[in-house]
Amino acid sequence: MGAKKKKYAKGSGIAVEHRKGRVSAWLTKWRLPSGKRCGEFHATEELAKAHADSLNRAFTNHGSSSLEFTPKELSEWRAFRSLIGEGTSLDEVSSVWRQHAKFQDVQLGAMIKQFLVDYERTRPESTQGLAHLKPVMLWLETFFGSDKSVSALTLNDARNLFSNLPTGINATYSKIAYHKKVRQFFKYLENKEIIPKNRFALIEIPALTKADKEPKPILTIEETKSLFNSTASLAELKNRKEIIGRLALEAFTGMRHSTAGRIEGSSIDLDRKLISIKGGIDKKGSRYSINENAAEPNIWTWLKFSEPETWSMDYGQYVHAKRKAFERIGYITPKNPPKNVLRHSFATYHVSLYGSTDKTCNLLNHHGSPAILKAHYLQEGLSGPVAKAYFDILPPEVTGERD
Repeated sequence: MGAKKKKYAKGSGIAVEHRKGRVSAWLTKWRLPSGKRCGEFHATEELAKAHADSLNRAFTNHGSSSLEFTPKELSEWRAFRSLIGEGTSLDEVSSVWRQHAKFQDVQLGAMIKQFLVDYERTRPESTQGLAHLKPVMLWLETFFGSDKSVSALTLNDARNLFSNLPTGINATYSKIAYHKKVRQFFKYLENKEIIPKNRFALIEIPALTKADKEPKPILTIEETKSLFNSTASLAELKNRKEIIGRLALEAFTGMRHSTAGRIEGSSIDLDRKLISIKGGIDKKGSRYSINENAAEPNIWTWLKFSEPETWSMDYGQYVHAKRKAFERIGYITPKNPPKNVLRHSFATYHVSLYGSTDKTCNLLNHHGSPAILKAHYLQEGLSGPVAKAYFDILPPEVTGERD
């Protein structure tokens, strides 16, 4: 196993050896800048020497960093150096190459899965945060594909992603949430040194408009009473009690208008004082329930009055009936019926009554920021007694009121 007596550059560690008993018995070996020994076997002495000579030329001309490259890689980086300046040392070029080799071939789908696992493990209390994060990650993975290499994503890819937000993501707060969640994921990859740079953080987050910052419009107590009483007084109105019951779900539990319009009467158990919302009918896609301990007492009086066992309207019919109800009290807006004004009214009065955005968020099945909820719905001048009066509103048959 004697080494061939040819001298190569001092410090390179380059040598050629013959190893008996191997099919490819000729070994070219060399030393990396870190001191690590490397070797490659060849079938003939000529091939081993040719490799050693190539390594020696690279070492002589470019220094020890050149020994980290294959001849093909070295050729590619020489071409690269001719583009960025012949004065660039191969050590600098090799640093870039090491980063490139380090970050390639990590797939987006696998990293999203790992990100969600780590998020749940490190923040076990943040169930709402995880629920809000999952649809953003699903959109990201669907947009680029599970097999996409995360290190291959460019700034143009980031621009393209944020220019094509999912259908229905129109509100500025929703757009901001999508931007922040995507940034959060790529920052996670950057911190783990899976990508060299978070290019998605370079895309400007949408700015809130003046209208975005203003409190959401709500109904006054008198407007709320008028809405219900004007509908209840129309004895000839088909399904008037059902209309009132669905309006009450929005006004006194904060249920989304789309959910209140689709929920079946059989989902309301008055004996147990339990409202069960199926995942398929709610915007968030998750099943949840409202029980006696969570809801304000007046909702059960409203639901008993509305006779949910007789409900038969579909969503379209409810939307039409709701529009007419608001027209009767003169509450006409550019978007009539105002989709979530009753939900916003509930949120405002509820936060003002209890001062707990967390409690209100849970009732709303709302996965957004409690700070945003507080900013929108905790209006100045709305005292606890006024808020309590809102939840003391009862059906006209109970109070004897008529418009």
